[in-house]
Parts: sequence; C-alpha cells; structure tokens
Amino acid sequence: MKNKKGQVTIFIIVAVLIVSGVALFLILKGNLQKDETTSPEIAPIVNFVEECIEETGEDAVYDLALRGGYNEVPAPYKKFFPNNIPYYWYLNTSLIPSKKNLESEFSKYLEKNIKNCTKDFEMFEKQGYSIKQGEISAKVILYLDKLSINLQYPLTIKKGEFSGRVKDFNQDVYTNFYEKYLLIQKIIREQEKYQNSIPMGFITNLAYDEGFTFDTINLDDDVIYFLIFNQGEPKEFIYSFAIKYGWDI
Repeated sequence: MKNKKGQVTIFIIVAVLIVSGVALFLILKGNLQKDETTSPEIAPIVNFVEECIEETGEDAVYDLALRGGYNEVPAPYKKFFPNNIPYYWYLNTSLIPSKKNLESEFSKYLEKNIKNCTKDFEMFEKQGYSIKQGEISAKVILYLDKLSINLQYPLTIKKGEFSGRVKDFNQDVYTNFYEKYLLIQKIIREQEKYQNSIPMGFITNLAYDEGFTFDTINLDDDVIYFLIFNQGEPKEFIYSFAIKYGWDI
C-alpha cells in the first residue's frame, strides 16, 4: 500500500511539473512575440502593414460593392461596362451570396491586393532593411459595423545585426457593408413573393426609411439595381446587382 501511495504521489508531482512547464513556455513565448513585434526594428513595419490592411480593406468595401460582393463575378452575370454585375435573382431563383461567401470574397481581395500597398517594402529596404515575404493568407469576418481582418503575412526581417520574424496581423475596418447587404437581402425576399414584378414600392419605402437612393437600368428582361449610399459625399458607396425576370417566357 505504501509503495502504491508513493507511486501515485510521484505521478502527481510529475504531472504538476509538466503542466507548470507548459504554462511557463506559453507565457515566455507570448512575451517573446510581444517584445519582438514591438522592438524598434520591427514596430515600424508592423504599423505599416496594419495601415495597409486598413487601406486595402476600405478599398475592398467599395470595389466589391460595385460587383455585388465579388472579386470575379461568377456566371450567370450581366455584362455592364466596366463591371460584370451578378444576378441576385435569376428566373425565379435567388442567387444572392451568403455571408460566408462575402467573407471569402473579402479574404481573397486582401490576399490579392495587399502587396499593391506594401510594394515589397521598398521604402524600408532604402532604410537598410532586408525583408523576406512568405505566403499570404487572410480571414475576414463581417460584422454590422466593421470588417475584422486577420492576415497571416510571414515576414523575416533583418537590419544590421538584428534578425526577427512576424506573421500575424489583426486590423478592424469600420464599415456598415454588411448592414447594407442585409437591406438588399430584404429586397430579394420581397422579390420571392412577386417573382416577375419589380418591387418598386417596397424599394422606395425601404430607401426612404434607411436613407439611401437607388437607380435602375432596364435591359431586355434584366434590371440592374444601383443602391446609392452617402450620396453627395466625396466617395459614394454604390452596391449593384441584377435581376432577370421571365417576362418573355
């Protein structure tokens, strides 16, 4: 019995030491990462990347809205220069993208365009930095009042005797893109009730209540809708989508 109690005691002590060791490792790792990203050599680059994430995220809001939430509009779509316009309603079928689809499109936009802002860190190389870039991966979550952006952007940074790494960036872009999308979702739900009729009265009342204007262009059996927010401001927010009716069927 004494031997068994002694063995149990030893196992408990070993378990406590293992847990304590893991906890200490995580704490030291966290402190190391924090110190590294705020070091005098790396901090300016971290700030620069975060500013680029915000700038690119803001561009995404306006660019994707013009294309109905897409980077490359999938078929079927309506050709309308300079952008293809996605059908949100096509012959009695709803094609409006889901929230998950939109988040994926925003993520792709960040991955594709972030380097247009960082420009391979040329400004830092002129200051004596050597920066090696890894593969970029973005994850965007849509909230009513913002985009929450996590960007995995591995950077190996050298300057003189200093060498360090950073890869995890987080930035919020404050926009009510998703709130506007929900208004369009209401229009499509109304369209489902009256499948081959333009819900003009509903949209007019919605625009009055929510403070936006709208315009439409009729092309054959297609109607392109433009919902215009912030009208009159230097940068108007225009969300466009198309609907194909079955009037000739």
